[in-house]
Amino acid sequence: MPHRVWRPTCQCQPGVITRGTLLCSNCNMPGEPDGWSLSMIESMGRYQLFYGLSPIGPHRKLADRLFDKIVSTCESCRGRGLRDSTTMADRYEGCPACRGLGRIFTAPESVIESVRQQVLAGYPNAAADRSDGFISATPTKKSAPPVRNQAGLGNRVLQALSERLQIDEEWSIRGPCGFTWWAHHLAQRVWIEQVSEDRDSPVVQVQAETALLCQVPDTMANRARLNLSNKAASLNTYRFDPQTGRLTLRCCAYVTPETEGWLTSFLSAAIAIQVADAHIKGQSEFARLFDAEVDVSSHPSSGRREVMDDMLNVIEEMFAPMGRRPSPFTEADFESLTHISLDGLVLTNADSKGVTTEFRFNDEKPGLFSSGTALCEIIPTSHPQLGNGVLWKLTLPLYCTEREAIDKAIELNLAEYDYPIWPYFYGFGAWCSDQRLRAVAYIMFMPAAVYKPGILVPFFLSMRARTEWAKLYLAGAHERHGTA
Repeated sequence: MPHRVWRPTCQCQPGVITRGTLLCSNCNMPGEPDGWSLSMIESMGRYQLFYGLSPIGPHRKLADRLFDKIVSTCESCRGRGLRDSTTMADRYEGCPACRGLGRIFTAPESVIESVRQQVLAGYPNAAADRSDGFISATPTKKSAPPVRNQAGLGNRVLQALSERLQIDEEWSIRGPCGFTWWAHHLAQRVWIEQVSEDRDSPVVQVQAETALLCQVPDTMANRARLNLSNKAASLNTYRFDPQTGRLTLRCCAYVTPETEGWLTSFLSAAIAIQVADAHIKGQSEFARLFDAEVDVSSHPSSGRREVMDDMLNVIEEMFAPMGRRPSPFTEADFESLTHISLDGLVLTNADSKGVTTEFRFNDEKPGLFSSGTALCEIIPTSHPQLGNGVLWKLTLPLYCTEREAIDKAIELNLAEYDYPIWPYFYGFGAWCSDQRLRAVAYIMFMPAAVYKPGILVPFFLSMRARTEWAKLYLAGAHERHGTA
C-alpha cells in the first residue's frame, strides 16, 4: 500500500479508515471519489513538521543529503504512515511509531538540530517551525495510543525479540521482565532494566547474557586468555566476574520509542550471535584452557535439552554466507560521519579505507591522538567467524603496561553493566588491551548482515558517549583508589 493520507469530505477529525468504502468512522461520510490522495500541500506540511525547514528552496539538495544519514524508514508501517488496525477488521489506522509520517530519526535531538543548523548556516531563510499542530491532521490510533511508559515499551521489545528468536515455549521460562531459554545446554537470559529518567519519552535497558564457563580461576594466565577473546569480539562481551568465577557472553542497549524499530532488529542479531557463539565455545576444550567447567544447566520442568535449536546454526547459515559477499559498507557510509558536529569531537577524516576520529578525553590541548584525545577508528575488514564488515576500535589515552591494561579492561567490562551509564550508549563489543599503543581499547565488529543505510551514525554517537562515560568512571575509580 503506498504512503497516502485519507482526506474526508466531512468536517470530522480524521479517524479510522474503512477499507473499500472509504467512509469516515465518525459520521460515515464518504471520502474523496478517488480514494486517498496525498496532495502536494500535505506533503509539504509533513516535510516542515519533520525537518523544521521550508519544503521548497535551494537548500533542499544539501538538506536531503545531510538528513539522509540520520533518517530511516519506519519499520512498523514500512514507510506508509498507516497500518492495518489491530482492533477492527478491514480498517487502517495511523502508525503510532512514526505518528503517521512514515519515517523516523536514528539520531538524538541534539544531532538532528546540529544537522538543521548546518543547513541554516548556508540558507538562513530556509527556517520553518516544526509545528506539532500538523500531527492532528494524520489518522491516529484511538484505541491504543503510542506507549508513554517504560513498562509498555519494555514489553513490546521483549515480545519482538521473542518472536524474532522464535523461542520455543517448551524450553523457556517467562517472567514479568524477561525470559530465560535453552537452545541446548547453556541458558540465555534476556531481560529489561527500567531506567529512571525525568523525561517524557521512556527509556529501557535491554540486556542479554548467555552462560559459558563457571569455576574459572582468577589467574593472570586466564585474564590474558580472556583478553585475547575480547580482542576478537563481535557484538558481545566475554565478561568475567572474579567474585563469582563465571564467564559469560553479554550485550545490552538502551531503547527508546524512536530507536525501537531498528535497534530491536540489531539486538536480535547480537543475541542470536551470542547464544550461537557461546555454544561453539562451550565445549570441553575451551573450558580446559581456563581450567574451568562448562556452565551447563537444564530447564526446571522439561529437563536437559538434547536436541539443539536451529538458532545455533545462525552464524554458519546466515552471518558467514552474507559475510562472504562484498562488504555493503562503502566510502559514502564513512564520509557521512564527517558531517556530524558534536561536543568534544576534535576531527574526523574518512575515505575508502574507513574513518579516523578523535574525541576530547582530557583537558589538555588535543593533537593527533595526543594524551588529550581518544582515537576512534572504523576499519573495513573481515572477522574469522562472520566474514566482511567493519571493525570499530576506540582507544583511550591510558598509557600503561600490558598487565595493567588487561586488568583495566576487565574492570571496564564489568562496570558498563554495574554502574549507572550516562550518557547512554550501546553495549555491543568489549574492552581489551592494546599492546602496541600500551593503552586500553574498546573493540566491536559489525557484520555485513546487520548493515542498513545510516547504521554507522548512531554507533558513532555511541562511541562518543562511551568515551565520556569512561572518562567519568575512571576519574571516580582513581578517587576510590586514592590515585586521583
